[in-house]
Amino acid sequence: MSVVPLVHAGPERLFRVSQTRGDGGVLRGSMPVGPWLAEPDGTYRAGALGVLVDNLLGYSIIAHRPHGHCSVSTEITLDVLARPSGGLVRAEAFCVNVTSRTGYAVCEVADDAGVVVARGSQRGWYVPVDGFATETEFETGPLSDVNNVWDLLGVRARGDDGAPPPLELRASSSVLNPLRNVHGGVSLCVSELAAHTALTGGTGPGLTTASIHVAYTRAIPADSIARFDSVVVHRSRSLGVVDVAGSVDGKRCTSARIVAQAAG
Repeated sequence: MSVVPLVHAGPERLFRVSQTRGDGGVLRGSMPVGPWLAEPDGTYRAGALGVLVDNLLGYSIIAHRPHGHCSVSTEITLDVLARPSGGLVRAEAFCVNVTSRTGYAVCEVADDAGVVVARGSQRGWYVPVDGFATETEFETGPLSDVNNVWDLLGVRARGDDGAPPPLELRASSSVLNPLRNVHGGVSLCVSELAAHTALTGGTGPGLTTASIHVAYTRAIPADSIARFDSVVVHRSRSLGVVDVAGSVDGKRCTSARIVAQAAG
């Protein structure tokens, strides 16, 4: 296992994610429960755990990288089990499979009461890199007046492009990873926002997210505008399935499937 620089960049600051710590091959991190986990109406969005989960899973894989390489996410899956209580959510991750080109890691997220609120996994692909960005390259605005995850990320719905409306995310420095692309946990979060909007039409909480799976086909580069288009595959009173495509200038960057179900 090699030493990896743990860069605390914009997304970590936005979601108040703690510095990642390692112990015996297990990486640990946490984040407080706050309005950045919710919609404007207070509805919990499990996708807001994406930055915390992606960090721990990604660094678990990066720790085994070949010299001069980094890992980029090819798939992230998040299975949602419960809504966290107040205080902190804490996550642990470890790598369970490594080859010369790939890695696979798993994680578990629990709240202050010890309830497991989510389980995740990630597949990574090792690519050569010249170096990481430094923390000084990343800036975020004031955080005290942020009341929901939409405002936190600056996500906007394009209401003039039909139903369900696509969402747009500007790839500012506050949402970039150390490779200067949009953080995988951010695009996972926006994909869930797009799916929820498609299922509810913005009229209410509706179904509850059960799982999020994202395949990353192309990086979303700095200063671009990413568009997230949703297609409702199925919608009933008990189950919803939505496919969300994230793209930049018409080129597919992420493919997500979000499954939602009636609250148990």
